[in-house]
Amino acid sequence: MVCYHFGPFELDVEKGELRKHGLRIRIQNQPFQVLRTLMERADQVVCRDDLRQAVWADQTFGDFEHGLNAAMNKLRRALGDSAENPRYIETVAGRGYRFIGTVKNPQTPISSPSGMTAALDGLPVATTPRRMLSRLTAWIALAAGATAFGTWGLMALLTARHSEITRPVVQFIFSPPPGTVFAPPISRQPFAISPDGMRLAFTATGPHGSSVWVRELASLDMHAVPGTDGAWAVFWSPDSRSIFYSVKRILKQANLQSGSTRSVATLPYLVSSGGWRSNGDLVVYLGHLNAWELDVENGSLRRLPSGDLRLPQFLPHSDRVLHVVDDPASGRWRAQVTDYASGKSTTLMETDSRVQYAPPLRRGEPGKLLYLRGGSLLVQPFDVEKLHPVGEPFPILQNVIYFGPGASACYSVSDNGVLVYQAGWPLSELKWYDRTGHAVGTVGQPAPYVGAVRISPDGRQVAATIWTAETGRPDIWIFAADGRESRRLTYPPGAHSRPVWSPNGDRLAFGGSRTGPPKLAFLENAEAGKEQPLLNEMSLGQAARLSQIELPTDWSPDGRFIAFDTGLGEEEQEMWLADTAHGSIAPVLHGESAQWGSVFSLDGRSIAFISMESGRPEVYVQAFDSKPSPRLVGKKRQVSREGAWIVRWRPDGREIFYVGIDNWLHAAPVEANLQVGDPMPLFRIEGNTQYGTTSDFQFDATRDGQRFIMSTTGSVAPPPFTVIQNWQEKFRR
Repeated sequence: MVCYHFGPFELDVEKGELRKHGLRIRIQNQPFQVLRTLMERADQVVCRDDLRQAVWADQTFGDFEHGLNAAMNKLRRALGDSAENPRYIETVAGRGYRFIGTVKNPQTPISSPSGMTAALDGLPVATTPRRMLSRLTAWIALAAGATAFGTWGLMALLTARHSEITRPVVQFIFSPPPGTVFAPPISRQPFAISPDGMRLAFTATGPHGSSVWVRELASLDMHAVPGTDGAWAVFWSPDSRSIFYSVKRILKQANLQSGSTRSVATLPYLVSSGGWRSNGDLVVYLGHLNAWELDVENGSLRRLPSGDLRLPQFLPHSDRVLHVVDDPASGRWRAQVTDYASGKSTTLMETDSRVQYAPPLRRGEPGKLLYLRGGSLLVQPFDVEKLHPVGEPFPILQNVIYFGPGASACYSVSDNGVLVYQAGWPLSELKWYDRTGHAVGTVGQPAPYVGAVRISPDGRQVAATIWTAETGRPDIWIFAADGRESRRLTYPPGAHSRPVWSPNGDRLAFGGSRTGPPKLAFLENAEAGKEQPLLNEMSLGQAARLSQIELPTDWSPDGRFIAFDTGLGEEEQEMWLADTAHGSIAPVLHGESAQWGSVFSLDGRSIAFISMESGRPEVYVQAFDSKPSPRLVGKKRQVSREGAWIVRWRPDGREIFYVGIDNWLHAAPVEANLQVGDPMPLFRIEGNTQYGTTSDFQFDATRDGQRFIMSTTGSVAPPPFTVIQNWQEKFRR
């Protein structure tokens, strides 16, 4: 039998399978056959006609052209490859394609672990030692296991970490609360299992904002924790009695035994994660090169001289901290253990996410490091005393959700053998709606849309952001407005989001980054366009010192200015402008209140934006003058009445549209001299509100204001949590 090995992949010709790290990746037959044909002639140019004869021999030329382009896009997505910077498949202009990866051809393929087939919308299925259970049987087994587990009691399962008694493996799933939406794990830890494995704490966003919820694993009880409104990231105290969570710049504590909450400290930036020292002090990570030590009893703070402690976890009974750092050479994160006192570091491995240590459950066995590579959750046996890997890593799960630029990931492990994870980014659609809210068309196919969407100035194209599961990063796609054609505009290794069209539609600005905060860049609206930074060296240094993100919101009609946000939602946002003529940046709106989402009027002489100055977000408009330096002038006028969080100026300037915090789309007429009439509700957007989430939901309107385009991300249920008790036994090798 023939099985080609290249990088982490295997192409098993006899079984018709593509595997990564031993786990099957589900791709369609045509992309598979294209890859097979290229690999059979590795390092040779395979012309398009040869591919037609091999894969599309019985189809018309038009079907072949469309089919080959679609198959190549799907194949590159499966491999995490790009046409611009190919690792495996090179496009030879005017001729065809060539496989350029290093190929090995052993006689016996490595088998995929049973039950680990990857699917975009699937989860691993429970297995028996003798055969794979059918889907129905698997669900019955899981339900029965969960029931038996609840009856038998969690305490019996979770006692004696080093017990020599083989404990049963129990696996079950549960869904987040009804009426909540999926919020991507962008630079934060959205859930955590308690160290004793008894409870899961997670953030959930519903109609009234986000809060912390707790699920008792020994029962069906799931409840919101009072006083946790606005929670961002969440982690546990070492004794599993309290939850620590961040709300804007304030770190708070919720004591689950007493039911009380308190503010622990106010920090310079938003807390994204934390780790506990052996003396009880807390080390919190606030973002790029920014870490602080905190005494949780008195709230005293000390900034650490070396702030490169991203997503810290202190190893048991020591002051050695496990964390990740940026590795520019590999284009990935690098896991390392750093001695907290001396600062001396031991390098471990490359990773696409944070790394967690799990103590051994049997005496004499090594501990385990868990981390992600390309969406696959890997386990590396690890000698915690010598800080040395033991043997080779092996995969246990696939398609786990993660955010590559921030190294955050949707999995968590306890100290005694409980693993919780979320897999499969939810699929949504891009839809056109009329002014009554009726869907009148669809653009493209269902995909993991992130939310941002913009219509080109001529109305013929739509730019949207789609999540790439393999890289844990968003990329920008271009669709024909009628939905008949699509193409990918950006490729790894960077993340690309929030596209904004130039006035003539020849370029798109966006926020781009490989690691760390997104920075302004632009790209020609062409197949092989090259990404270019927008800022000069001085402005790049200024942005780096501010550690701010740069997400564009609009491009001025004269092409000179790009307005951009410095955060998501209410989190420390200011309105800034980038001057494309000089590559400089400057704040236009900043102060005590957050403001965001700025858009220019048709003549470029006014700006509409969202501000929190009244205590809740509302739409305002104000005159704009670019000379001698860009600034807002004159009286500021409020447009919305009952709260708003997204604003768009109709392209012909005759209306202002906005989404209220009640999820209704409103329209306000605009007359001469910046006179704005009373807003009128048009329709309620499908699904739940996404205000205050990391989904970055957006909408856009046609020039005549008769149609609107947006994603259905608010109508899609979040992926369920999968809980595995005694996971080390389930995946024992």
